[in-house]
Amino acid sequence: MVNLSTFQAYLAAEPPLLEACNKSKSSNEPHLHKWAALLPAQTETQQVEQIEKVLTELRLIPTDDRQRLRLIKIVTNAASQLIAALRQQYIYETGALNKAQLGYVAQVKSLYYSLIMIYDGVIRREIILLKDKQQAPSSNLLQRYFISEKSSPVTLAIATYQTLLMYQKLLFEDSFYYQKSPAYIWANVNNLYLNACQQRASHIVLSAYIPAQQGDTLHHLYCQICLHELLNVRALRRPHILLLQRLLPAWSAHIIATIEPRTATRVFVNLQSKEPPTYLTALSTINPYDAHHTCLFIELEPLVTYLQSRMKTLIDTDRRGVEYFLVNTVSMAIRYRYIQPKRMPPIDHNTKQTATIISGFNEIHYRISNGEAFSSLIASKNLPDYQQPRYDTLPKNFATHKELRADTSEGNNQLSHFRTLRLFLDSSEPIDKIDDLTSIVPPLQIMSLFLLCRKDKATAPKWSMGVVRWLNLDSAKLELEWQILGHKIIACGICLQDRQNRSQHFVPAFVIGADEHLQTSYSLLLPTSHFQTDDKVIMRINDQQKSLRLGRSLMVTDEFSQYEGVQG
Repeated sequence: MVNLSTFQAYLAAEPPLLEACNKSKSSNEPHLHKWAALLPAQTETQQVEQIEKVLTELRLIPTDDRQRLRLIKIVTNAASQLIAALRQQYIYETGALNKAQLGYVAQVKSLYYSLIMIYDGVIRREIILLKDKQQAPSSNLLQRYFISEKSSPVTLAIATYQTLLMYQKLLFEDSFYYQKSPAYIWANVNNLYLNACQQRASHIVLSAYIPAQQGDTLHHLYCQICLHELLNVRALRRPHILLLQRLLPAWSAHIIATIEPRTATRVFVNLQSKEPPTYLTALSTINPYDAHHTCLFIELEPLVTYLQSRMKTLIDTDRRGVEYFLVNTVSMAIRYRYIQPKRMPPIDHNTKQTATIISGFNEIHYRISNGEAFSSLIASKNLPDYQQPRYDTLPKNFATHKELRADTSEGNNQLSHFRTLRLFLDSSEPIDKIDDLTSIVPPLQIMSLFLLCRKDKATAPKWSMGVVRWLNLDSAKLELEWQILGHKIIACGICLQDRQNRSQHFVPAFVIGADEHLQTSYSLLLPTSHFQTDDKVIMRINDQQKSLRLGRSLMVTDEFSQYEGVQG
């Protein structure tokens, strides 16, 4: 197998000379088709070895690169089938990947490395040929003819596209086990795109030459890679990561990315760097608008417009499922981070204190109820059958319910809805590792609901309800930006007042009191998918009940929905 160090050493070295391999059958197209057809009969490990062996031979045989690309396509198809089988061993895992699963990841990445290595040689040769074509004297028509026959921006575009596609898949794998995208990938990806622009190959429509499901031009594919990074996919749950990666081609078609900025966008990528796309701030290392830098400017507003339209379509067609909540989360994240970024209050290190974080709707409800189960809180034994709760909030296994520790530095700024805190991860837990591969799942995701419990009894308020708006997974400590929903929280039960055709079972809920400092009125926090605006509901604590109406929707996630509370 090819590991990361071998891969990087190959790319840093001079390209190997093409050798005469007369005994190799890899250059025989019919033989290669037969080999690919028989490949699945071998074990997965044997298939990896066979594919990498054939790719090494194809990398060195002295043949025209257009013919080489046709042969590579046969091997790539075989590799894709194997990769799909290998990924089945870990893509549905919800927690950290174990050592066996990381072994499958290593095999997948090894195949991607091998494919990039063979395309790299094609790209280097094509760039040299294109430069020779440009430098050939116009009087030497015969020489220009032969160079033109050998070289074409299309060949360069195809090889670059396939290389970018492999890098995209590597980034997909890294995000899937929650690892930071490596700087070497961004250095190579940015350089490939910049070279394609310089050779006028970035906007060649390739769908006429190769299958281009990820986008019909190099530019479209590069935009997808950038968007994947900007969306902070590592701060999502794995099912959402998988779905997002499938939807990426459709989404990226709605961003505008140009070398010459059309608006005053602050989202850019420095094509001469090893950095991913970023948002321009006072701490940015360069001014992208300076003529000395070659940058690609990215406008995300059109994408948000599309996502809002997509949400409406899903609602109108009664398909408010996983895609709807992912689109909703991504839309809110883009607005929060790039379009209407929030100003965080300055960190006051003198007020630093340690707090506890409880996550999960039911776990929070259990804590705020002072350890009283939901059925007991609403005195369910006195309710008719059609109002009985279908589940309880009592943790089934206290050993698996973990609290998180966090540092807060909130100062005296009580007016800001948005704060920053740092989480302590449990370093005592064993972590499986293979070479450079590790897998640690962040305990919270974007739009996760949590309860911040302050340990200092003299500090007011005792606790705060909040939602994660952004996760910075690259700092020494996991840093999150969060939005305060309220400090005065009451755990209760809610059910529909009118039976109609919907369930009237009580579900756990929260009343969040009005806050003068935050300038918020009281609201209700309910499990998503149970209720909607204008519903008349019954709030219950013990044997006490009160009629209310759900007002305007304030926030919706796949975990909870927040509504303005209106007296019944």
